[in-house]
Amino acid sequence: MIPIWLRLPRSQHFSYLFFLMIAVFVTTGCRKKIYTGHYEGNILERVDAKYKTSPIQMEISYQSSSQAKILIKNQSAELLGSAVISRPAKHELLIDLTGIHPGQYPLHKVKLQGHLNPSRCYASATEPMVSLCFNSRQFFLKFLDLQRAPLMTLSGHRFKIAAPLALEAPQEISLPRAIQAALNQGFEARISSEHLLQARSSATAAWLNLMPHLTTNLIWHAPLPTYISVVATLQGLTPFLLPTWWLDGKIAQLNSQIERDANTILQANLASDVEQLFYNYEREAKILEAHQRALVLTSQYPGLQDVAQALQPKIEAIRRVLSEDQFAISLALGKSNPEAISKA
Repeated sequence: MIPIWLRLPRSQHFSYLFFLMIAVFVTTGCRKKIYTGHYEGNILERVDAKYKTSPIQMEISYQSSSQAKILIKNQSAELLGSAVISRPAKHELLIDLTGIHPGQYPLHKVKLQGHLNPSRCYASATEPMVSLCFNSRQFFLKFLDLQRAPLMTLSGHRFKIAAPLALEAPQEISLPRAIQAALNQGFEARISSEHLLQARSSATAAWLNLMPHLTTNLIWHAPLPTYISVVATLQGLTPFLLPTWWLDGKIAQLNSQIERDANTILQANLASDVEQLFYNYEREAKILEAHQRALVLTSQYPGLQDVAQALQPKIEAIRRVLSEDQFAISLALGKSNPEAISKA
């Protein structure tokens, strides 16, 4: 089928498209809604003549085209309350709150100063006085008493939820694999490797500076070939004749060799440290196993209850040391999860 605007005279195509754009704007752009998504903000409450502020999260979604639902949670993602906002008429809103300041509050469209700008605001004149303002980024709900003092405010700023950090799954690892992982992925090993690459690149650049190359002095003095300009452009045309460039290249080469030796020493120390951590872990595990066997033996003889009570805090202390050893091994291997190593 041929669109209707193509069947019109060519002179009326622009007028038709213009009125079509106006109609789309009126039907969509003028119907401002509360934007859905994740909001981070605060709740301020008056309790016993004192104000208390707590950080909150809000999740806003639409149940239908004219009804939005808001879930209010604390920083631990525990539900504090919810709100349902519906539109009974064109310039009216109805808020139904549960959990936090529960009740139903009809609001009418008003113009409020000092709130969000630019925003759309609704308010009620009854007690408690309620006002709601929102725009594309923020949400602000306020309750006032007869003296215009705030009873409660709920504010939030819309954010895009970041993807959760993926941590390594706990695993059992052997000593050879751990040493290899520390040399390849350890934080210190990666930093040392980066320093070595930088030193090698600096040495390469220093030796390449001995080749003729363009400089600003060469370009600036090229139209005026004088004795001074020749001396000024010597370092660009014939840098290999200047001993300074040779010294710079030799120094950069020595720095590269120093970084290479330092990286080798660091890798040897890192392997030794990982091996020592494994031996410490194995020693503590053996001590824990011996204490647990002793605890089993004391349970078979009623007269050794005092010994059993003395063994309990020691066993707990050894378990904490084992947990610290696991954390140290995970850190040495470059893991983001402090519990990435379950057993060594």
